[in-house]
Amino acid sequence: MSVYFGGIPTKREVDLLMEQVDATPGTTVSYEKVARLIEVKVKSNRFLTVTNVWRRRLFRERMIQSEAFGGAFHWLSADQAHDVGLRDMHRVGRSTGRLRTRIEAVQTAELSEPRRDKHHLMRREIMAVREAFQKSAKALAEPKPVSSVVRLADESRA
Repeated sequence: MSVYFGGIPTKREVDLLMEQVDATPGTTVSYEKVARLIEVKVKSNRFLTVTNVWRRRLFRERMIQSEAFGGAFHWLSADQAHDVGLRDMHRVGRSTGRLRTRIEAVQTAELSEPRRDKHHLMRREIMAVREAFQKSAKALAEPKPVSSVVRLADESRA
């Protein structure tokens, strides 16, 4: 077994995928097709390594976003990429809330003075980040449906 200090070489396979696969927004390519092109099994670690490098390169060079699910790679249209960005933003907001809880749970009385000062700074900063995410979530939220009651004509009122 060889050790690669610069990472596992993937250039040959990634270059092949860049040339052979139509990765335009709105298209889909199956795992099997990609696996045949790079001559590996779908369930292999090599498949994951090469396809992750390929997808990162497509994003870096062409700004094409992708998702992998259902046995295929899906190249996202602008609307799909927007929805994924919104979903990820909400995920980060929830993660920030969990981090705030963990920071608040620290027993500051047991910390040294420099660490206590740093911890108070962490608390202040995570609160500011959390508030910013809450404002963003409200601003980006879909408008709430307005209930409208349809009143039928009442003969007794006529």
